[in-house]
Amino acid sequence: MLSDLIRRYFALWAAALPVLVLPGCGANGPKSRVWADLSGPKPAALTFLRAIEQGDAQTAKNASLGTPQDKQFVDGMVALLDGLKAYDRALLSRFGPQAAAADVDLKQAILTLAQDPLARIEDGIVREGPDTAEIDPAFHGVRLTARPPIYLRKDKGLWRVDLPATARQDPRLDPVVARRYLAAGKALHDAARQIASGRYKTFAEAERAMDVQLPP
Repeated sequence: MLSDLIRRYFALWAAALPVLVLPGCGANGPKSRVWADLSGPKPAALTFLRAIEQGDAQTAKNASLGTPQDKQFVDGMVALLDGLKAYDRALLSRFGPQAAAADVDLKQAILTLAQDPLARIEDGIVREGPDTAEIDPAFHGVRLTARPPIYLRKDKGLWRVDLPATARQDPRLDPVVARRYLAAGKALHDAARQIASGRYKTFAEAERAMDVQLPP
């Protein structure tokens, strides 16, 4: 079972409706540079989310507007996703079938964090003005009222995610949360290295150690 502390880090992203379980989660895939399309509000929002999903922090930052502190959200999300993937790979490699249930939970966490937001914005309802836009998350054309919108702004002819405006409606973009995600990503990577080195003899021991290492 996935540790309660890890659940706490991705549970904020889960909403009242069921999570969309999509095929092809890249939990073991390499990072890749995302092609940026900033020609319209929805392409820009999807560029931003895909870049985070694929660990391309630079493209995500280029597709957004805000201060360096605002953009800590990108670094935090990339670190957390990378850490979850590294931890999952280490558990499977070291403990095999013993880690099967944790692997399912970890992959679901990655889907919730990375691909579910993409699906919601892909189906999203766009409200576009001359220089600003709002995308309301949707599921098959139905607005998901429990999920906050993404705001965008036109900058030098290109659309980018407006991080400060989005953060006013979405507490997940708060710099405090970003720092927690950064810390969690580091702890997950450290745990993955320790597991790979053979420090823990059993899966239960490795999971208990993870609960201790993750910041509250």
